[in-house]
Amino acid sequence: MAENVALFGKWESYRSENTKAVMEKAGAPWLAQKMSDKANPTMTIERIDDKRIRIATKGSEQDCIAEWEDGRLVIYIAKPGSDPKSGDTKQIREILDNGEMLMTMQSGDVKGQRWFKKH
Repeated sequence: MAENVALFGKWESYRSENTKAVMEKAGAPWLAQKMSDKANPTMTIERIDDKRIRIATKGSEQDCIAEWEDGRLVIYIAKPGSDPKSGDTKQIREILDNGEMLMTMQSGDVKGQRWFKKH
């Protein structure tokens, strides 16, 4: 599992596609669904130590497991108290050739994407 250090830093979203549908499929509250395509969140990704990564964003509480897969950070997500890897909701963060970060959200067969520029 290769770590991609280019993912570390502060990122600001500037574009979203189909995020409301993903959140609806994942069972997110109605207001969060409604605001998701219009939101421009920021996130900070930092290494805590050799085994842990902190991703700081504003939002609802979730239980997550993050793993490196082919240089991408794959985050499995579930409601608090559930096993994240047993569900069908995940986010994939990857660095594009132009240096931007692409976050792909997936719940079941529904996918959405949000693009970020390093801040």
